Formats: sequence, structure tokens, C-alpha cells
Amino acid sequence: MPSYLVEARHLSLTQTGVLAAIPMLVSIGTTILGGWLFDRFFHDKARWFLSAIALVTVVLLLLMLSAGSTTAFTVYETLAAGVFGLATMGVFGLPLRVLPPALTGVGAGIMNFGGQVAGAVAPVAMGWLAEHFSYSAAFGFLVVTTLLTAVIAFWVPQRAEDFSLAG
Repeated sequence: MPSYLVEARHLSLTQTGVLAAIPMLVSIGTTILGGWLFDRFFHDKARWFLSAIALVTVVLLLLMLSAGSTTAFTVYETLAAGVFGLATMGVFGLPLRVLPPALTGVGAGIMNFGGQVAGAVAPVAMGWLAEHFSYSAAFGFLVVTTLLTAVIAFWVPQRAEDFSLAG
């Protein structure tokens, strides 16, 4: 996002730094709110909770991509980060809730590993797409991977009974 704001929106690095902080600050609160919502209202409806969040985020990413002004872009980016932040604790809490106790450690490790890999690969992929194609292609990558999140939420087992210990 910082490169986009500097190159396409012609902002200074200082302005970019301030605007880049806003979505992350909002997602701090929505992450906590999302954990509370997940525990309180979506305990047995994780796939609906996570898929709905992902689909709303896709809409906000598309609005962000088509934003006509830097202010609109920042508002949509902030809303997208805030809405997607609602899913964070559900994503980490679901495996702990549904895996057999003997697998919760490895399950949490795999979740963390996946998040770390995504955090390392996504900026490289987006940078490559922006450099070789366009910023639209880079944002399209975000849209496609967020749609994939909605699909995976329905594919991943949602109850402990759906898992079996191999061997």
C-alpha cells in the first residue's frame, strides 16, 4: 500500500505512513470485537461468520481499488482491514475449538506457520504483480485470496468429530 500511495496517489512518505497506520489501528479493536462475537454468537457457526466477513471484505477491496480519491481509498482500506480483523480470532480459535486435544499444539503451529508464510509471500507477490502488470493486478491478488478464504471456511472441518487421528 505505501508504494501505491506514493506512486499512484502522489503522497509524501510521511502522509503515507500516517494513512497506513489508520487501518491497523482500527483492526486492533475489531480483532478483539471479532473474538468476542465469535465466542458469544458464532460458536457453532464459524464457517458462516468467517465466510461473511471474507465476502464483505472482498466488496470493500473492490471499492478500494476503484476509489476516486485518496480519502475514499483510505476509508475503504480502513473498513476492509477493520472487517477482516473481525475474523482474526475466529481463524485462530476455530482449530483450538475443533481439534482433538492431542492435536491442538500442532494445529496452532500450522495456523501460525500459514499466517507467517502468507505474511512473507503476499507482499512479494503483490510487488511483483504491481511491477510487471499493474496495481490493479496486485489488488486483484488480494481479492482472489480473500475469496479463497471464504471457500476454505466451508471446506475446513468445523467439529472435532470431523477429524480423525491417523495411525
